[in-house]
Amino acid sequence: MRVRKRGQFWSYEFMESGVRCFGTFNGKRGMRCAGSGREAKDFASEIRIKVRNGSFNTEEPGRGADLQKFSSFFDTVYLPYSKENKGTWKHDEFRGEVLKDFFSGRSHGEVAPIFFAASKLPANSATGHTRLWRPSSQNQRRLAP
Repeated sequence: MRVRKRGQFWSYEFMESGVRCFGTFNGKRGMRCAGSGREAKDFASEIRIKVRNGSFNTEEPGRGADLQKFSSFFDTVYLPYSKENKGTWKHDEFRGEVLKDFFSGRSHGEVAPIFFAASKLPANSATGHTRLWRPSSQNQRRLAP
């Protein structure tokens, strides 16, 4: 478990069951305000116990756990932005469907560049080819409308 001071507030970060948990003890959103490092470690230990027991609720009004998932973020935040500000929003819409299928159930913290490389592998097996496609060919096949 990591506790450090960022500016005037203490923040915590730890991994529990392969999921990164983090936050700030700043007195907002129901969090307490830690005055010292020892107090911050105690608060972080309490949060870790609550996470293990399943009683720590991360949902907030307007910014719940549903927005932490990749698919809901793409639909509610990125796609409206793309339609308003980009000329290629139709391509983003198509690309988003492919990415949402592959990253279903994952949060932003769980999406890493290695998963994008892994998303290319099903394209090789789906076509019946016995050898691997070149990466540039996979990108063209996977993202073409």
